[in-house]
Amino acid sequence: SIWNFLILTCTIYILAPSGIFTCITEGVIWLVTLDFNSPNISIFGQIIVKYGTWLITFFLVGILFKGLGVYNSDAMKIVYFIISTFISFLFSWLFYFLEEYSLIILIVIVSLLVTIIIIYSAKERSKEKNYEF
Repeated sequence: SIWNFLILTCTIYILAPSGIFTCITEGVIWLVTLDFNSPNISIFGQIIVKYGTWLITFFLVGILFKGLGVYNSDAMKIVYFIISTFISFLFSWLFYFLEEYSLIILIVIVSLLVTIIIIYSAKERSKEKNYEF
């Protein structure tokens, strides 16, 4: 409507001299030009990142706009782009981290499981012998 346009125009007129749009523009350009799926991620990881991003983003955009009670396809496209950009970046980083440090992560998990099993078995033995642990 005309009121939304006027509010947007006034907001831009007030905020433009502050330099906030320069910061936002540079951030968006950085995110868009960022290579989300770097060659360091396996093909399997890239597939998971792409489909995971797609599913989560559609879910979040749907929940958001249903909660607002608004259906505006243009706004939904913009929100979808913003959310998918951040989720794709996070998933790519997560898969890179998991693939890069998988051996260390596996060693830590196995060590924790062995420690838990040893403590549990020691507690069970102490119960059988009536020792206080």
